[in-house]
Amino acid sequence: MLPGDSLYPPMHHNQHHNQHHTLAALALGVLVALGACRHAGSPAQTTEQTAQMVPTDPWADPPDDVLHQQIADARQRAQASGRKVLLEFIAPWCPDCRAMTDLEAQRPASDVLAERYERVRVNVGPAFDHHTDLLHAYGVLRIANYVVLDATTGQRVAQTTVEPVTGHVPMTSARWAAWLRDPR
Repeated sequence: MLPGDSLYPPMHHNQHHNQHHTLAALALGVLVALGACRHAGSPAQTTEQTAQMVPTDPWADPPDDVLHQQIADARQRAQASGRKVLLEFIAPWCPDCRAMTDLEAQRPASDVLAERYERVRVNVGPAFDHHTDLLHAYGVLRIANYVVLDATTGQRVAQTTVEPVTGHVPMTSARWAAWLRDPR
């Protein structure tokens, strides 16, 4: 190969023109996407808009004050929509929690959760040492633990611990949906 030779066949004028349009459209798409990302994180966003966003990380572990605000916001949304609040005490190291997180994404459990609950996940931390005020308030000694709250009073309506892996108690999406429809 000599200097100036190309591995690619020569382009005609129209191919150069189309290539420039394609690159321009790609650049415009990137700029629009960056603008949308910048706007999504803007301080002008309301608390309600932020609260309605679903966290992409089910194992997020916000500070206590942020978590308490998430619970207050969930109660407010639940009151407005006639739903209940579901506190989910979990941790990423817990095999039961991982199994339940997968199961909750399946129908019919996913449908019941979306229709009837405002959810707040409470990561208990690596040694059950995070959000201890909530752990004590609800008597959470094992996980995956679920607490259903009345949106108006904030009082506990029901509570259960689900251990499909370590407790050898099989759980299906249909069985979990049944409990969620009539928590006791």
